Amino acid sequence: MAVQELKQENAQDLQALLMRLETLENRVAELESAPAQDIEDRLAMVLFSGDLDKTIAAFIIATGAAAMGLEVSMFFTFWGLSVIKKKKTFDDKTIF
Repeated sequence: MAVQELKQENAQDLQALLMRLETLENRVAELESAPAQDIEDRLAMVLFSGDLDKTIAAFIIATGAAAMGLEVSMFFTFWGLSVIKKKKTFDDKTIF
């Protein structure tokens, strides 16, 4: 009797797996037939270092990407802010 129950459980498991396989095959076919999504030509960069060599490299990459027609966004954070921050000078002021 135990053997018969095992066979029945295995048959049920096999049937469930076949149903899942059919569902997955249908989903794959649906995805393959769907039109490809347009990938936007964009580049986003984060500059978080104020080092000259890293800054120059970031701007070279951004300039090259823009020359290739990509929309470029650069985000400056932490020490990278010192690159774009306007330096304030007080010519007529002294410390004392």
